[in-house]
Amino acid sequence: SKSGKTPKKKNTTTVKTVTVESVSNKTLPIQIKTTGALLAKDRTTLFSEVQGIFSSSTRAFKPGVKFRKGETLIRINPAEYAATVASQRSSFKSLITSALVDIQFDYPNELEKWKNYANSISVNSNLPKLPISNSEKMNYYLTNKSINSTYYNIKNLETRLRKYVISAPFSGVLVAASVTKGSLVSPGQNLGEFIKPGVYEFELNVHAG
Repeated sequence: SKSGKTPKKKNTTTVKTVTVESVSNKTLPIQIKTTGALLAKDRTTLFSEVQGIFSSSTRAFKPGVKFRKGETLIRINPAEYAATVASQRSSFKSLITSALVDIQFDYPNELEKWKNYANSISVNSNLPKLPISNSEKMNYYLTNKSINSTYYNIKNLETRLRKYVISAPFSGVLVAASVTKGSLVSPGQNLGEFIKPGVYEFELNVHAG
């Protein structure tokens, strides 16, 4: 400062390096971390429509046991109800047999058909289909003798009898069982849960914002 000379300034040039990247517009997926329940898409909760004792199953009725389609999951003892159905079939056969006398004289063309039908009825098997009659008078006669109504009442009983056996609707795994062999099963009771592994659904909550 005493010399009175102004010091020379050194001009320094600084080159800054900038990294650039070309922008390409595209759709970016949104990633959300969350948790939820993983459930089988095909799942069936087993319920009973009838009452009785759980008597048997194709395999052990326990969680983790696999069943093939059509195999018996639960068989409820149908002895008492089956006896009732058999009794109704026997009474129906008697009704048909008693009607053969009238058919022989009034509708001779229908006789052979109804004889064969009466012989085909078994108390231990489902009723065969009623013979088809083209005679209007014959149809009136069947209605008057309550043959048609009795037939359909028994078919309803047979439909209910089939509900004493619960079969696997598909090949899958039993994941829950609330009854064991020998248990008393009541109508509407939850018996367990059956699923088809392989295809699952994931349930989660996603915020709208």
